[in-house]
Order: sequence, then structure tokens, then C-alpha cells
Amino acid sequence: MQKGIPSAVFVRDYLPISGTFIYRQMKGVEPEFRPSVICRRTNNLDVFPHKRIFQVPNHRKYNDTLLEKMSGKVKRAITGYHNYPGKASYVYWAGKLRAKGCRLIHAHFGIEGITMLPLAKRLGIPLVVTLHGFDMSRLLKKRGYEKKLRDMFEGSSLVIAVSNKFMEDAISKGCPPDKIVRHYIGVPVEEFSFHEREKKENSPVNFLQVSNFVEKKGHIYTIKAFANLLREGIQAKLMFIGDGETREECENLVSEMGISDKVEFTGKKPMGEIPGYMKQSDVFVHHSITSSDGDMEGIPTVIMEAMAVGLPVITTRHSGIPELVVDGESGFMVEERDVASYTKRMIEIAGNYEMRISRGRFNRDRIIEDFNMTKQNQELKSLYNRVLEKQNV
Repeated sequence: MQKGIPSAVFVRDYLPISGTFIYRQMKGVEPEFRPSVICRRTNNLDVFPHKRIFQVPNHRKYNDTLLEKMSGKVKRAITGYHNYPGKASYVYWAGKLRAKGCRLIHAHFGIEGITMLPLAKRLGIPLVVTLHGFDMSRLLKKRGYEKKLRDMFEGSSLVIAVSNKFMEDAISKGCPPDKIVRHYIGVPVEEFSFHEREKKENSPVNFLQVSNFVEKKGHIYTIKAFANLLREGIQAKLMFIGDGETREECENLVSEMGISDKVEFTGKKPMGEIPGYMKQSDVFVHHSITSSDGDMEGIPTVIMEAMAVGLPVITTRHSGIPELVVDGESGFMVEERDVASYTKRMIEIAGNYEMRISRGRFNRDRIIEDFNMTKQNQELKSLYNRVLEKQNV
């Protein structure tokens, strides 16, 4: 006999590597809840295995009709926003969730909450939506999106914001204050165990950034600040783990600055190897910025992971990051694109072993206390139960 309350998690694509936090959260509510995944496409199933995945079949029976495709293009051209799949997709998902006795849908990202609202109404079950980042930044520039977002706020049972900033922004965009909560996702502290670095004389200070290569991750500012650090005669190395659209630009910049022997681009690495790389490093850097199209971070999970391992961090006063990083205690925060201040803080922390150790210890304690995924998932289960009780489902 299966146990647990049947629920569903919706992501359009299940699941990019950058969606690891969604997988951790989904698994973290088991066994009290028994989530099924509903999606349009799948990838990385070897990394994110799950028994109950309902992907819309690639069959003409479930394809969007020609009329639906044409209507979508027209609406997108007029309003700047359209994100609904065809009727057949909703029919497929509804059938699967009815068969499972699903009692709640959790959609990740506001854009997906909009997509799921008709399905939740069709099934008569609560919709929970988590706001993460680009859904409360870049997409707000699309006129049609903001109206749909307000409709989703009105029709959902609970909205979860990953930061206080996004909670305040959502309220300003029409979300009823009594429908929204701030809930930090957190990280698995057991996987990212604490490691205190030994003091090694005449060894380079190792800086690390782990992220996709996209504009909002600010790699070029890290490279410029690091080059300034090297000009001061400080022994240091910089490692970038990840891949993406701005990587070539960054590699070219490193080459132009003549620091290729000090900067390593590893490409993507399996998630299981990331804690090891963090433990070999001395300082974690993550210069988040608001990109040219308005895209923003929520609170980068990878900063939480680095803090859990005991790394001091240098980052920016961007979006929800100040809710995680305590300037002067966790490491340092600088303003976005402020290379001079970034350089100053790099030099300061590179030359002070005791500072790196004390900041690392502070960070470990902070993550355990406020960003421990086990505790946060317990809270999420309480939120689910509260929604079900209120809906009397």
C-alpha cells in the first residue's frame, strides 16, 4: 500500500542541472507527500531519477493544434507574453493526476504557475507557486506577463517567495499579502560538510566560482578584479566551474589580460564533485548583477553550498543575497560592477588567513541555523498541510 499524500510538481523541462534545488526539495517532502512530476520535456534523468514522471507524449494526439500554435504566436506578438500549452496537454496531465488522486500542484517559477492555474481549476485542487528569480525580474518587462501574474496570484492558494525582496515585489504587483510567505530553500548540509583549511606558507590563494556562464553571474567583473589582485604581486589562482553562453567572452578576456596561467575553466562538473572542489578552495566569489534584459538572481543556492563547506564569500548587494550573506561576517559584499571595491576585498581576504577561517566558521553556523534544507523541507511540508487544511481537500 502506497503511503503519502499524492501531489504534483510542475516544471516545463525536467530537469536542467541548474534545477538541482527543485529536485532536492521534491525528494525532501517524501514520504509524507508522494509527488509526481508533470512536464513537457525531460533530460538528465540519470542525475534526477524519479518514479512518477508524466511527460506529454510526443504524439500527434497530444501536439498543439495548428490553430493553437498560430493563436499563441499572435498573442505573444501582441502582448509580449503567451505560455499556455495546447488543450491536449492539459487533458493528458489531468488524466494522470486524477488517476493518482493528486491533491495539490506545486509549480516552480511564476511563469509555470500561470501555466498550471487552468489545470488546478480543472481538477479543483490547490495551486502552490514558488517565485525564484527571472520570473520576478526579466519577465516583468513583458506587458502581458504581469497581468497573467496577477491572475495567478488571485487564483493560487499559496505563493512562496525565495527571498523577502521577491515577497515585497510580488505584493507590489498585486499578490494578496495573506497568500504569500517567504521560504528559503536551503542546502543539504550533510552533503556539503564543513572543512577547515590549513595554513600553507607560500601557496597561492585559490578563488572559486561555480555557476552557468550567463551575464547575471558577473564573471567578467571577477576576472577584472582578479587581474588587479595579481598585479599587486599576490599569489593566487581562480577556477571557474560551469559552462554557458558567455564562457568564450570570458576566456578571451583572460587571454587578453595575460593571466591564462592563473585562471582555469573546467567546464561543467557532476554535482557530486562540487563539494570536493569547494574544499580545495580558499575563497568563493559570485559577482551577481542585474543583466541588460533585467534578469536577476533569487538567492543563489551555490553561495549557500560554499558557506556550508566553510568558505568565506565575496559577492554583491544584489536581489536577495543580503538576506544570506552578512557583510563583514560572511566575507564581503560590494556593489554590482564595482571592480575597484571588488579588488580591494579580494586583496584583503587573500592576505588574511585568520579572516578566511573565522568567516568560514561563521558561514557554516549560519547555514545550519537558517538555511538547512532538512529544516526548510519540514517547513515546506507544514505549508502544504496548511494549504490542504484551508482548502478542506
